[in-house]
Amino acid sequence: MAIEHTPFVLDAIKGMLAARNESPSMDPSIWIDDLLRVKRGHFRDEPPCPTDLLVDEFLAQERLFFNQLEDLPTVEKQLQILNLLVREKLTAIFTPLHEFMNVQLRFLLDIERNLLRPPKYQRWSLAFREWSRHDLYGELIGNETRSKAMLRVRLGSAEGPGSKCSPQVDAIAACFKLVSLPALSMLGHLEFLEGLEHHITGVDDIRRADITESRNIFLQAHKDISRVVQQEDLSEVVSHLKQNAISRVGQMFNQLGELLMYDSAVRVLNIQTPPQLPRSRCRMYTFEKMLIFAEDVPQSRLSRAQLSPVPATLRFKCIVKLSKTEAIVPMSSKHHFSLDHI
Repeated sequence: MAIEHTPFVLDAIKGMLAARNESPSMDPSIWIDDLLRVKRGHFRDEPPCPTDLLVDEFLAQERLFFNQLEDLPTVEKQLQILNLLVREKLTAIFTPLHEFMNVQLRFLLDIERNLLRPPKYQRWSLAFREWSRHDLYGELIGNETRSKAMLRVRLGSAEGPGSKCSPQVDAIAACFKLVSLPALSMLGHLEFLEGLEHHITGVDDIRRADITESRNIFLQAHKDISRVVQQEDLSEVVSHLKQNAISRVGQMFNQLGELLMYDSAVRVLNIQTPPQLPRSRCRMYTFEKMLIFAEDVPQSRLSRAQLSPVPATLRFKCIVKLSKTEAIVPMSSKHHFSLDHI
């Protein structure tokens, strides 16, 4: 997919390069780079300022993401030809990634147009506000874990003697990289905005306010995306618990209330237990009315047909009904609490 620019960009570069008796490159991305260097005085061997270096690195990174996304059709076709994933799973992985490619292209064009303005008129908040309107990232980042789990299962069946360079392994590795791009892209955005804030000491109040606004827009979008991802994860956990619950837990699901959070935990029967004694590592599910502790059934006990991208089959260890007679008491560390009777 070609990246197009408005005619005035090429005309401006032609005029600037004519003074040096040079011809502009035919690559649009190099037109932009030439223009930026001319505007900053880099052709006069002036050292670039830290902000310029930061912007150049960010622009190069965004272009790299887009270039990697251009491999989407090829990777999708390879997975289909090799029959590594059924059509429904291919669609679940690649449809949002194709939409992400369009979002990435629009964002890339927005930041390039922004950089064509004189520095005092550059407004990063416009590009990030437009970027934040897309509600795609929650689905993409939520899909990343599930997609990688599916790919690992297929990788296990594709691996064998001398298979490290097989087409199946190559196709799965390429897909791994693609599904990781949305999260990496967001991390790059955050690092860029934090870097800009670090270097705004010498700029005017308007530019400083714009950079701060850009970061606030990103942080709010990140919070919204995290909420979507968490809700998807919690819904998947509830579904998984229902599928794998023993009968008495299954009968209690209507009494549990909303699932608030879940995480791995270490359970001890007594907070006075000496640290050298064995402790039980498990999953802790925090519902409105109950706490459920469960442990995974080791995958070595499962046949390959039972392996799936969802968490391993659960064995329930403890169910604690929360009532007025019990309270969760925080301990010295924010990562520890005790369940006491009152």
